Amino acid sequence: KGARHDLIDAVFSLGGQDDLALIVKRVEALGEFLKTDDGTVLLAGVKRATNILRDEEKKDKTSYAAAKADAKLLKEPQEKDLF
Repeated sequence: KGARHDLIDAVFSLGGQDDLALIVKRVEALGEFLKTDDGTVLLAGVKRATNILRDEEKKDKTSYAAAKADAKLLKEPQEKDLF
């Protein structure tokens, strides 16, 4: 159907994706979302964060890809759920 490979990769990264019809619907929904203003802003934010991390890794000569959070510092329920 001409779907972008990065959208397919994003859907497969959810894990447990074995229903082809659901995969197609999720890829289509993600593509439609990214065409909206909110999707555009989200992508810009992710790109900005990625660039900031890349620059800081270069300055610090370290990788933050496997950085671990200190669970004791997490206060908000959303932070704990994400952790």
